[in-house]
Amino acid sequence: MGAARASLAVEAVLAQGDVGRLISAGLAGACDPRVETGAVLQFGVVVNTATGERFRCDTGGEVLATAVEIVGVAEKRRLRETYGAAAVDMEAAAVGRLARLNGLGFVAIKAISDSVKAELSFLNRFRKEDGSFREGAFGVYLLLRPHRWQFGIELGRNSARAVQGLTTQVNRILRSKSGPDRATDVRSYGESGGDDDV
Repeated sequence: MGAARASLAVEAVLAQGDVGRLISAGLAGACDPRVETGAVLQFGVVVNTATGERFRCDTGGEVLATAVEIVGVAEKRRLRETYGAAAVDMEAAAVGRLARLNGLGFVAIKAISDSVKAELSFLNRFRKEDGSFREGAFGVYLLLRPHRWQFGIELGRNSARAVQGLTTQVNRILRSKSGPDRATDVRSYGESGGDDDV
């Protein structure tokens, strides 16, 4: 999605009124080798890697780095070393900034779609300027490269598993009167059931 589209979505929600908390929920890539694909993490701090801004979350303990583009293995390693990041996304800092500006609570919860070993930076060529992804172009890219088919299958499988886990956790948060509970709403690193490299 990216920061610009996330900001537009938040502004649309804020225009409806009666908002007490913003939740940044989505997919992220692992920066910590202990974090497996499919795991769902709730973060205590979100760091904007472009500006250095930090946004405290209402609950959670891990650090989430927000980058301006899809990152590869070397950048995931750097984010881990520089910020102590468990994962990286592209939207949470924008949501955190808007929560702060509007005096709202902020929760960042992400499901891990790709491991620390997954080299995904080449996917930036399929991103539009508005942050959307050109699925058709990516499909043609894969179709013409049989050696990448397994990668595409694993990426799809890991993303589907991550979305399923994320949906369960976000539904729990939304049903909860007291908000997210780190002890019950977040799976530990080892519970995802997989350690795929994508």
